Amino acid sequence: GGAGASVMTAAAQESGKVIGVDIDQADASTTVISSALKELTNSVYDILTDIYAGDFEGGATSNFDATNDGIGLPDDFSRFDTFTEALYDTIYAKLVDGTIEVDGDNTQDLTTVAAKYAKVVVSDEN
Repeated sequence: GGAGASVMTAAAQESGKVIGVDIDQADASTTVISSALKELTNSVYDILTDIYAGDFEGGATSNFDATNDGIGLPDDFSRFDTFTEALYDTIYAKLVDGTIEVDGDNTQDLTTVAAKYAKVVVSDEN
């Protein structure tokens, strides 16, 4: 949407890079190195399967994550400098088997939460 386009424009002006969200946004800008995908096809398929089987429970909340292929990255890793598909597959497998756990608490004020799992390095080189 508008926010993503604005971020991409700002990144282009500053020779920066961005990660898109929800769908593969690589075609939207050369600044997009990848996108965090919601694998909506899988969730819709699961719900339709339940409907046709007579097992659909209206009003129920479904959570989609790595364990049920509800998230992912696009197959194109060409815009990454060092992150590879093999490394992605390794990390994803650890999310699926529970070796890596993601805290699902979304009630915290994010301005006070320290980054535990990501390090962001900003340099003039890239």
